[in-house]
Amino acid sequence: MISALFVYCFASSDFIVNYGIEFYPLGFLAILVSLGIVTYAIFHYRLMDVKIALTRAGIFTIVYIFVLGIPFGVMVWAKPFIESLGYYGMLIPLLLGVSLTSAGPFIFLFLQRRAEKLLRKEQLEYQERLRDISSSMMLIKELEKLLRTIVLKVVDIVKVSWAGIYLKDEKVSKYILKHQRARTGEVNLPGEFLLDSELVKHFHRARLPLTGEEIRSSGLKVGLAVPCFIEDNLLGFLLLGDKPQGSLYDESDVNVFTLLSNQTALAIENCQFYTQQRQLAYFNKIASLDHQIDCMAHEIDNPNQAILAAIGAIEMTLDEIKQNLPEDKLEYLKHRLSRATYSCQRISRMINSIKEFSKPSTGKLKPVILKEILESFGDILEFQTRHYGIDFIQEVPQEPIWLRANKTELEQVLVNLGNNSVQAIR
Repeated sequence: MISALFVYCFASSDFIVNYGIEFYPLGFLAILVSLGIVTYAIFHYRLMDVKIALTRAGIFTIVYIFVLGIPFGVMVWAKPFIESLGYYGMLIPLLLGVSLTSAGPFIFLFLQRRAEKLLRKEQLEYQERLRDISSSMMLIKELEKLLRTIVLKVVDIVKVSWAGIYLKDEKVSKYILKHQRARTGEVNLPGEFLLDSELVKHFHRARLPLTGEEIRSSGLKVGLAVPCFIEDNLLGFLLLGDKPQGSLYDESDVNVFTLLSNQTALAIENCQFYTQQRQLAYFNKIASLDHQIDCMAHEIDNPNQAILAAIGAIEMTLDEIKQNLPEDKLEYLKHRLSRATYSCQRISRMINSIKEFSKPSTGKLKPVILKEILESFGDILEFQTRHYGIDFIQEVPQEPIWLRANKTELEQVLVNLGNNSVQAIR
């Protein structure tokens, strides 16, 4: 725009001379300055691949020098022969010129493709490898592994200076940086982007990979930004640094990364669905296990209560016949029955704790005594601590401490802490 304004403003001054006003014409100089501005913009902002442009211009010049030069050369070299043929002799260079002129574009395109293929050999190779990655991403089921693989592969294959991938987190309404990698040194990308950030708005407007110049207003210095859409939902995006030697991301790169972004979006959705199904299966398994534990505890408690009843009957019988037994034998039997009663009562407490622990949480807060929660937790953990020879000591205040809490969830927290502690001590 600056270039165009410069030309229009100063080149128009050339018309003043036509009205008899002596004024040095600045139009030619303005055109030179304008071309200089355009050239600066092309190189500074990398608006085109100069190497490819010069190659095309060179091939075009060489081809048409031959296309136009051969008929002219034939006319000069074979002039006597052509003149000897008269009218028909002039048809030779004319037909030759028409043939070469018709073939010129095809020769130019053929040589251009061959030359560009040589110049873009590395680019074509990494584009092919990116296509292969795109087709294989659906096989990855773990989301973290998928995101890490994408970043690592892009840096290794395309040789970009750095890459980072962001994923949408609905809970915090942000896009969170999941993985980043630099080919050399380090890169410090923003840790997050808001859902209404300027970059995200750019993505929703374009819905295609954007070059660094297209998102300059976002305050980011990136080479290419690749969004991952599922319909209107922007799941995440990939940010890339510059290519080696400052090469441009051309249209073929944009097309390849568009394919990669589509496959990435599908792979992310597939991983999220797989994770949800796995969590659902786990919760169903836990729910089924809780039900089995509750049933098993009930089945164990029934014979345990029968044993307690039998011990009570034995104690009553022992009181009836105690005068017929020696004192030491009587004390021994009472001691053994007392230990058996204590063990059965302990089993009952453990079973009740397990049944209480296996109940699904209602999420409601109710008045509960802290000592009851700690005793229930101690009964559950006691088996492990005894089995591994770990001393487990509870110091619980005797006065009742009331909590407004969810008993089941507090027990689960304490059991998790206890199990972790046992594993750590072992």
